[in-house]
Amino acid sequence: MSMRAMKHHTRGILLTGAVSAGLLGASLPATAVGTPIAGLLAQQHAEAGSDLLFLPNIDDDSGACRDRADTLVEQAVDREAANDDALYKRQAELEKEPDQEKAEAEWAELVRAHRWDQNRTDRDLAACNDAADNIVNGRDDATDLARFRTRPWAGAPASASGRITIPARDAHRIRLFVHRPGGTAPLGWEAVGPQTRLTAQELRRGVELGVEGIDVIRDAADWDGRTSVTLTVTAGGASASAHLRLRQAPVLTQLNTAPVQEVLRAATDEGDISEAFVSELDAALRDGGVTSPSRALDTKGDVWAQDIFEPGYTAIPGPDGRP
Repeated sequence: MSMRAMKHHTRGILLTGAVSAGLLGASLPATAVGTPIAGLLAQQHAEAGSDLLFLPNIDDDSGACRDRADTLVEQAVDREAANDDALYKRQAELEKEPDQEKAEAEWAELVRAHRWDQNRTDRDLAACNDAADNIVNGRDDATDLARFRTRPWAGAPASASGRITIPARDAHRIRLFVHRPGGTAPLGWEAVGPQTRLTAQELRRGVELGVEGIDVIRDAADWDGRTSVTLTVTAGGASASAHLRLRQAPVLTQLNTAPVQEVLRAATDEGDISEAFVSELDAALRDGGVTSPSRALDTKGDVWAQDIFEPGYTAIPGPDGRP
């Protein structure tokens, strides 16, 4: 992946219409004392719709990936050059093979493997992001979580417990966190795992949870970003469940007609031509109302910055309904 997604605020007001709930294994009415009560409340602006929208958390709020990125790129230069040399050497050998049909088949496989290996750095760079671990990496990272809550069950007995689950097929796509202030997890955000249980006290007051996407939607035919979360509450041999639909925001490429905030360019070699280009570019930006000068990117000598990455972003409505 050759892009950096820009994050937007995810918090909002309560939306209750996204929840469906029902009793399992109990014949008592929901209002009876001791009967489990389950409910999930999405914390987002009503204009966002009935599904809780969430972001792929692939940014780097703590800056932990910057040094690693430099190392990966530096290591790739010699490795990729050696791979090219080996490929061309084998190509010359195959051209001398008597059985050219066999040689062409081997060459096609070599090219396929070569392309995969030459793109290894791109995959390694993309794999370093905030969603690569199950830790909330600071307050900015916490802001990236889409929030929802359990509906309070004031009469929950001491034996009551709750379990939060997602479909097994989506376990590698999203991650849930439960907010437990005062706990050992950073900022109180504890990753939800198979053994996580909500306590009776948490069920009584209602507990806040967060969700993040682990990767972007890469193939809508395979996964369109839709999934769900289920709360199951048990007490006294009875249980109740509630479901909340989730939907991940897609990646959008930057529109050329959008207002200019910043211009990125390749870091060029020093010289009269390069200096003149940068000077004229920054002057044009000022004339166009852009207050900051262009920002240089370390493209390792490649002057075609757009060959390196394509800008993109993901966004969901904030508290006022705007991204």
